[in-house]
Amino acid sequence: MKKAITVRLDPELLEQVRLKAEDENRTLTNFIATALKDRLRLASNGPRHLENGQK
Repeated sequence: MKKAITVRLDPELLEQVRLKAEDENRTLTNFIATALKDRLRLASNGPRHLENGQK
């Protein structure tokens, strides 16, 4: 189940993210979630990597 959170961003960063999401025809939420997943995939070799969605 998805969970709503609050994130504080600088207005300039938020505008850049909104524009990129629009360029890719994505919602802001989808763009941010995808960016986070991509970043976590790059860092997946770290000691805190979660296997198979374990929490």
